[in-house]
Amino acid sequence: MKYALLLSGIVELVGGIIVYFFPSLIFNISYNSVSVLNIYGLMASIIGIINIYGFLHFDENKFFRILFMCMMFFHGALSLILFRFSDKIITYALGATICHLSIFAFFVLSYLKAVKPDS
Repeated sequence: MKYALLLSGIVELVGGIIVYFFPSLIFNISYNSVSVLNIYGLMASIIGIINIYGFLHFDENKFFRILFMCMMFFHGALSLILFRFSDKIITYALGATICHLSIFAFFVLSYLKAVKPDS
């Protein structure tokens, strides 16, 4: 389970840094939307840092299960939201959808592997 947090953390941290410093690489932007994209980049970077911190200090307890489930839901929901976007909004909408859907699938597989059978 902890490697799913590491993968999510790296993707979110790198994506957040790119969106914060170079939003025109990903989004078709106007002058008015730059500050909103800076906030989005900052938020993605913070989520990445939380995931990496979760990986470094991972322990099998309730907090990390909740963190894991939140990140799994986040990537699943984000992939569905990105699927609706057109190329007029996000330059690589399909790529972002596939990236977050792959991370979601990795979270689901990690969760299913970690579930202990009833005895």
